Amino acid sequence: MSASTSKSSTAPIRETPSTPRPRRSVSPRPDIKPRAVRASITLNDPAVKLPGPLPEGFRLRRARLSDVPEIVDLMMKQAHAGGGRLGDLGERFNHHLHEHFVTSQWGLSVVVEAPDGRVAANGTGLISSRPFFTDFLLRRGLKACWAAAPYALRWRNLETVWGALRYIPQSPTEDPKAELVVMNTHGDFHRLGLATQIFHYLMDEYRPMGVPCVKLGHIPVDNARAIAYWESFGPRFIRIEPLYKGHEARVYFYDIPEHSMLQPA
Repeated sequence: MSASTSKSSTAPIRETPSTPRPRRSVSPRPDIKPRAVRASITLNDPAVKLPGPLPEGFRLRRARLSDVPEIVDLMMKQAHAGGGRLGDLGERFNHHLHEHFVTSQWGLSVVVEAPDGRVAANGTGLISSRPFFTDFLLRRGLKACWAAAPYALRWRNLETVWGALRYIPQSPTEDPKAELVVMNTHGDFHRLGLATQIFHYLMDEYRPMGVPCVKLGHIPVDNARAIAYWESFGPRFIRIEPLYKGHEARVYFYDIPEHSMLQPA
């Protein structure tokens, strides 16, 4: 995944050294206390954020290749507002990445379509992180790197690139394979509950695949609003880890409930 509602990285898989280096341990901040582990999530649980009905004329669906330009434009606006780091690598790189989210068997991209046909909101997840990024590098790596080069070589973006290269190799093997990458809402459609609709729609897509748990990461420790939003879904707080550019992020695991949280249309 990124930030408040966006995140993503690309990274090659590297060989595991014979003597693994110890991972840096980051202690939880005392001013932000973890939520208690939730044994299960049910429709009757008052602490869990449930979606209302989808506004009239809007519809949830899988993203198509024709949606990618709007999805990228939405993501870039969010990144420029400080809501993600993928914008550091430029629009063309993100076009390649989001096309792969749509077409890859390991990617999962959904949109809320507005009554006028615009993409009102987008959510992207991974079914399995490592195969997705390996496939991305094999199929689109050269074009993506060429597109990102003018941005990656800027000094202020080097840490973003280095963090991307280390992300998959340094991810704990016990983390869920599935991961929520990014969720963005168009400025014309805020406060309609579209992000919550997308979150539960993604979980409904994961459920028949046999995915039991999804990783929610890259939520900055100093963004209290984002923390409150993501914790409203009832995930399990796992750890705090380095993010990028000197920031740290909270990582959560979300156990997918047995039944859909979405209200019937």
